[in-house]
Amino acid sequence: MKVKISDMQGVLTSSVFNKSLPVKTSYALAKIGKLFSEELKTFEEQRMKIIQDHNGKLTEDGSKYEFTDEERDVVDKAINELWNLEVEVAMDPISIAGFGSTELSPNDLSLLSPILTD
Repeated sequence: MKVKISDMQGVLTSSVFNKSLPVKTSYALAKIGKLFSEELKTFEEQRMKIIQDHNGKLTEDGSKYEFTDEERDVVDKAINELWNLEVEVAMDPISIAGFGSTELSPNDLSLLSPILTD
């Protein structure tokens, strides 16, 4: 199954990971969470490589990296391209029915949509 890097981040921020779920669904979510976390580590490594390759300098307060104007445009484009990559992930989508009576907010449904099926 292909999933965008940005969608992986969204899935991992869902509050559903803190809810009591049926065992099968909880296990499937844990596996997906582990897969996505590994992919996001790779994303972060590549993001830092882009920053270093373009001489990014950390601000004094450590909140962001600074670049020349030309470098900023190149870095932003490269990171956006990386952020929007679709990655093949060995996983099965989770059925919405698998959540049983667990209440899912509209926000959770939106964040989980890349891994859900009817």
